[in-house]
Amino acid sequence: MSLTYSSMLELGSKIPDFKLINALDGDLCSSESLHNEKPTLIMVICNHCPYVIHYHEEFQRLERDFGSQLDVVSISSNDVSSYPQDGPKGMKQLFE
Repeated sequence: MSLTYSSMLELGSKIPDFKLINALDGDLCSSESLHNEKPTLIMVICNHCPYVIHYHEEFQRLERDFGSQLDVVSISSNDVSSYPQDGPKGMKQLFE
């Protein structure tokens, strides 16, 4: 696996506007729907990434333990035609 550096926005940063399909229920999810009193954890992931696979159980634990206090959102930005497992069906399978 190649070494890829990434950066993180400063905690508390405003999320850019977006509208995406929620893979779990098929509803439209937008950045506006996340503006509530709870903090939001947004993870940009890809389902086939070994690191994501390794931390999958931890993602589920975060949702289970803190879901009432924290909105948890995972976004896949991969090209579904190149990585079909990273599309909505794959995301749904990963988080059900």
